[in-house]
Amino acid sequence: MSRENHDLSAEFDEQNYAVYLPALSGFYTQSLAKVKDKPETMRKDGPPKGFEYGFEGLDFLRKEDNYFRYRYALYSAGHAQLDLEKANADSPMVHERPDDTIIVGDSGGFQLATGVIKMNWENAKSANDPEREKLCEKILRWLEHTADWSMTLDVPALAAAPPLNKKTGLTSFQDTLDITLLNLDYFMKNRVPGATKFLNVLSGSTQTDLKRWYDAVIKYSDPEQVKAMGYTEDRTLEGFAYAGINALNIGSALETTCRLIDDGMLKECEWIHILGIGRTDYACYINSLQRELNKHHAPKLKISYDAASPFVSTAYGQFYGDGTYTKHRIGYNMGKAPDDKRLAFCEDRMPWNNPIMNRCRINDICVRKPAYAEVNGELLFPRQSKFKDKKKAEAENEVFLAEFEDQINDLREAGVEATFYPPELNRQDKETRTSWDIGSYMIMMGHNVWTHIDSVTQAIRLGKLEAHNYRDVSWRDWMPGKGKSSTNAFAEYVPGSVIYFDSLCRDLFDPARTSEERMQILKEAQPFLNTINARNLGSGNVFDSLFDIGDEGATDPESSYASLDDEKMVNLEQHQDDL
Repeated sequence: MSRENHDLSAEFDEQNYAVYLPALSGFYTQSLAKVKDKPETMRKDGPPKGFEYGFEGLDFLRKEDNYFRYRYALYSAGHAQLDLEKANADSPMVHERPDDTIIVGDSGGFQLATGVIKMNWENAKSANDPEREKLCEKILRWLEHTADWSMTLDVPALAAAPPLNKKTGLTSFQDTLDITLLNLDYFMKNRVPGATKFLNVLSGSTQTDLKRWYDAVIKYSDPEQVKAMGYTEDRTLEGFAYAGINALNIGSALETTCRLIDDGMLKECEWIHILGIGRTDYACYINSLQRELNKHHAPKLKISYDAASPFVSTAYGQFYGDGTYTKHRIGYNMGKAPDDKRLAFCEDRMPWNNPIMNRCRINDICVRKPAYAEVNGELLFPRQSKFKDKKKAEAENEVFLAEFEDQINDLREAGVEATFYPPELNRQDKETRTSWDIGSYMIMMGHNVWTHIDSVTQAIRLGKLEAHNYRDVSWRDWMPGKGKSSTNAFAEYVPGSVIYFDSLCRDLFDPARTSEERMQILKEAQPFLNTINARNLGSGNVFDSLFDIGDEGATDPESSYASLDDEKMVNLEQHQDDL
């Protein structure tokens, strides 16, 4: 087995790719913190024998003594310890990281809207509301303490739409924008220039709302307008974050980018982040976008995009398998991870070839043993219920276990060498359904992070290859198709959409184009762009449109596991001690 340290960020840096950011789970960072002082909290018997750096080697931000390296990540205030006196000890992976790493800090606007971060909405629209300002102060200082690039504290439009408006009491899009502007003013007035660079969040739930939002906040990114507002120039916001419709509708993202070009906002801009993008094909689209902007309009620009999929999928017991790279689909594949207590006796090597799994055996994942018996040197197990209903299955398994124990006792009384062993309990002395412990979850998360990054890297490589092979193909050649139509499936390794989008970026961002010509191109390209949107912004309510999966273009589970706010992930983070 290879013991070299695989630096997955090296190719992103050398080839100047747009950067995928793993959206770090609090479960992952906090578990790594605990294992530093109390290794037994991860696993009482210690790490797998093949883990020469212990569980600490799963910290991929490290420069050395880890199983692979990747120097980029996103960390959200909505899932972090905001008390600065406790933050370093809570997440040393983030706060004690090497200087060459880059963390993008999410201010937690979504968690604000959903109630994870508490705000007194009744007074929030008041310019001098002390509770809102106290929250702004707390998040501002956490971002300056934590991140290289940080998002301003926006209130998403969904906070004023069903079902969340029942909690917030907000009644209109304007309410969310007004509070966002108050938060922006607080950040501008109180930020420490140079402590972190800020990304001006550009959001909205419709094209109309997006334009209103843009017009209201863009002044904070213009040095001259910043000075006119009475602030010093060094308080100007340095980059941009695409949220809401800008993140989920790629035509909106392109239109916003064109507006930024027209307003002269990208000439010196160094960073744009696109929130919550888990799909592998988007790595190709965003890479094409960055390349053309670097070439003609924004030479210093880096575009990043994040997804929590490696962590959330693990909470569902899912693993990343080998990727698919064909004319019909590119991306990673998921399947049910091994989770069977009987596998605690299996010392076979784990499948999948990567620096994490090459060090593991199956019983390094499935560690918790079931009730079993050893009869004349042979392992025997009680019957297992076939009921799908959990309560019925548990009840029947209790009956099977009692019968099994009676049978073993009978054998022993008959002179047979037979020993019964009760099921292995967790740290709370309780029996669990899963064979996994905290270490199992951590190993699978590490595996999924590595595989997600590797899948993105492979997709970008193949996208670039096929874009060269089909350089003469124009986005105007795209034809509408239905279902699994092969109309646009002509390349060997990537869907035609990757090549069409690459062509569209070359055409759209040609420096000879006028603003009017760009808008006309986007209008003509809209039918094609609608087929590749991250989400379909249809006729449902704002919350459903922005956060449910339902369109033909979205590939489940690449999109459905992208958010850390998934119920399973939150439950896992809140009940670590029960594992």
